[in-house]
Amino acid sequence: MQTRGFGEDCRLVRKAITGDGAIEIRDSRIPEEPHDVLQEMVLRYFRQPTWAKLQDERLGAKHDVGWTPPFTEWTKFHDVLEVMAERGLNVRPHAVKHKDPKERFMWRIGDDPDDTAFAALHAPQVVPAAFVKDWKRKIDVYFPHAQRAIFTMLEMLAVGYHLELNFFTKLLEHGPHLFAPTGVNLAQLGEPGTVHAALHRDIGFITAHGRSNAPGLFLWKRNGERIPARIQKNCILAQVAQQLAHVMGGQGLDGMHEVVAVKEAQPVIERMRAAGEEPWRVSTTFFFHMASDCMIAPLGPFRTDEALAKYPPIRVGDQIMYELGITGVG
Repeated sequence: MQTRGFGEDCRLVRKAITGDGAIEIRDSRIPEEPHDVLQEMVLRYFRQPTWAKLQDERLGAKHDVGWTPPFTEWTKFHDVLEVMAERGLNVRPHAVKHKDPKERFMWRIGDDPDDTAFAALHAPQVVPAAFVKDWKRKIDVYFPHAQRAIFTMLEMLAVGYHLELNFFTKLLEHGPHLFAPTGVNLAQLGEPGTVHAALHRDIGFITAHGRSNAPGLFLWKRNGERIPARIQKNCILAQVAQQLAHVMGGQGLDGMHEVVAVKEAQPVIERMRAAGEEPWRVSTTFFFHMASDCMIAPLGPFRTDEALAKYPPIRVGDQIMYELGITGVG
């Protein structure tokens, strides 16, 4: 997204969100250093031995905070293929017969509600023992930049629909947003074609993909084309997730994506090995969410009988708990 005039940019945002469900945001206000510092910390975290990360696992919180071990999250592949058929997507994803080998860490951002029916989605934070001094501080330095870019894009989307500026952003107030980086050991899982994260749609409102330290993320466009994500410096890739698609009655496409080992990552692997480092691919991903106890339904101009039939009202917390069950972490 580059400046061509505000009105034209807003129309382009609307076209991208309704067309392919994703847009790369180039924002000069996003500094590289805080992102790179955060990514380096995440890399050091995942390189820890398994026994150290096990101390950060919270099964009782449905892995909504702390460390998620490899082979925990999974996609119902048959359901994914049904969605693809419904959308007329002909380029097939990599077939999978096992749970995702990626690891993840969940760190909630924002204030917790005074009272909620979904306590499991607001479990106490987990601070990794080896990162007590830096973990929260480094996340807090970078997150406002990512949030500002995402909120600006959502405001432009609202303008593109001739809606109030805060039509979408107000829905994110008091939401349990998450910093949710993933890690994959490329020494073990770097063979090209190895699936790190099977094709799926994210369950929140909108996903902010930061620039990873190695390629491998692929998106599906509405026309069925599968394209690699190449996120540049000072950029964030925003992708529509299920809650925003629900609010928009399906006009915003909740984007499908997968992460797969590719030969283009070999130079990254070789560089890390030459430096005596274990080669890991890590992401810097943020999930933006609506508040757990509010109702979600098509709103404003998106609220039609057809949209309500396909996207009936539901509490956000119930939607999240249902989807967590499908992914195997609930």
